[in-house]
Amino acid sequence: MQSYDDFYKTEQMFYLYLIALFLDMQDHRYVPVALFYRFLLESQIYFCNKKAKILENQGFLTI
Repeated sequence: MQSYDDFYKTEQMFYLYLIALFLDMQDHRYVPVALFYRFLLESQIYFCNKKAKILENQGFLTI
């Protein structure tokens, strides 16, 4: 069985950054918005790579 620990950790961080972005929009300024967008882009790339790897291992995707 594959480990999904990385998914869980990244998902947790994603929600933390969403909360930080919401607070930032409310003028609390806890986290810069640029940091959030950078994380969003990196996590999207990470999830796409992970999903492709899982599909490849299951034989659905051939690269």
